[in-house]
Amino acid sequence: MASSHTTNVSPRVHREDMLFNGTRLEWYGHGSFRATSGLPGHQNASQQSHSDEGPIPEGLYSFQVKLSQDANMISKTQLDHREGIEHIPSVLHFHGGNYEARAWGSNRVRLSTVYIQDPKNRSRGGFYLHDSTKGYSHGCIEVDGDFFRKLRAYAKLPLAKRSGHAVLYVAVQ
Repeated sequence: MASSHTTNVSPRVHREDMLFNGTRLEWYGHGSFRATSGLPGHQNASQQSHSDEGPIPEGLYSFQVKLSQDANMISKTQLDHREGIEHIPSVLHFHGGNYEARAWGSNRVRLSTVYIQDPKNRSRGGFYLHDSTKGYSHGCIEVDGDFFRKLRAYAKLPLAKRSGHAVLYVAVQ
């Protein structure tokens, strides 16, 4: 996982719009979606400090509610770090080569760290919500694809119909 800047802002400053509890992502007023985080055998709270194996650390994360361009490759092994809701083509191109991105699914949104509860986990970052169907991740939140169908429809609404929400907050417990 790439490192990201973590603030020491109290998690109580923002009211979360979603709650991830390790098996479900509850988007208040919009639905509950099957979700997971971490590799098999590492999908429990005691593994949160294990980079690229354990689940996303408990805390508060945010993301921009805007439709973005398709994801693209910035190296043979890495996709861009763009904000917003991205579609991921099944085949990506980089310097004349074709690469499959099945592990990601077909949608993702980058999570910005607002606060990570346990100081020993604050060096972790680079998390996403994405809709692959493997049943595991390397620390991101893998969520049911129906979530992105609803999120894209929500992002297309005028800001006033979204109660002014340009950013959504995800609490992880």
